[in-house]
Amino acid sequence: MITDIKIAAKTLVIAPDIRIWSARKKMQAEDYGADKDSLPPDDIATLGVKKLCPPDKLRVFGMLKSRATTLLARHGVPFLPGSWLVPADKAAEINDALGQIKADFDKEKESFLSDYDHTCADWISQHPEYAEMLQNSMASPDYVRSRLSFGWRAFALRMTKHTNLKDELQHLGDSVFADIAKEAAVVRREVFSDRDVVTQKALNPIRALGEKLRGLSFVHPLVASAASLVSSCLESMPPKGNIEGAHLGMVMALLTLLSDPVALEECTLRMGTQGTDPLSLLMPAPKKHEPRIPATPVPPSPLVQNVGLW
Repeated sequence: MITDIKIAAKTLVIAPDIRIWSARKKMQAEDYGADKDSLPPDDIATLGVKKLCPPDKLRVFGMLKSRATTLLARHGVPFLPGSWLVPADKAAEINDALGQIKADFDKEKESFLSDYDHTCADWISQHPEYAEMLQNSMASPDYVRSRLSFGWRAFALRMTKHTNLKDELQHLGDSVFADIAKEAAVVRREVFSDRDVVTQKALNPIRALGEKLRGLSFVHPLVASAASLVSSCLESMPPKGNIEGAHLGMVMALLTLLSDPVALEECTLRMGTQGTDPLSLLMPAPKKHEPRIPATPVPPSPLVQNVGLW
């Protein structure tokens, strides 16, 4: 319980509350007209759902939501449904960044609403044969305004004897390793796969993984060891020029470890209990030179006597 209290005191839970208007509405029987087998084109209706405005007009809101999710994922790990657990000492930085995204969201919202009537009219004019269907389905600007919002809730955990988050906190180290594994696998696939040489820029995602591990190192000693493993690898890289050869091999070995929670746990445990040098875990195992066994001479086969068969 003391450990849980210490972990809770160093963390903050952030739950984003981001709502985006779908601009979609379920098709009604009257929307199909007299010919029930004639469906509207895909750009305005899909699987029985009609689109009330061009989807690209709303794409920016999805991008801003992704920015917020990426920000939280960079610093913390998924915790309660729809929330992230982040280091408390990162709270100010995260809140400031979310505030900037909210400002961008609100600016795009006002821009979209100011042009909303024109957007709807233009959308209807592009589909004159379905003008009545679209016109009758259009939402009011006030309704759309209520369906576009960006916010978040940040709260601290208070541990008492009645708190039922013990399992979540006790297995937080596993959650960190599992979350890091997903991110490392993406980096390995999208940045390093099938590459014989990469630039210094390719190390940035690994630096981000190391920063995340350092920020969450208080949840378990093995997380701190994993952060040390990343730091050791990065410190061994050349400060300038491309990353290739043995250096690239070390980076790939690191990403392979980070992508496997079980292997990462085993290696960080060795670092903590046996004092294993982090870099030794990233070096290829030396090839064993087995003694050569002299070949035993094989006596020549006796000639088969000719018995008149050839």
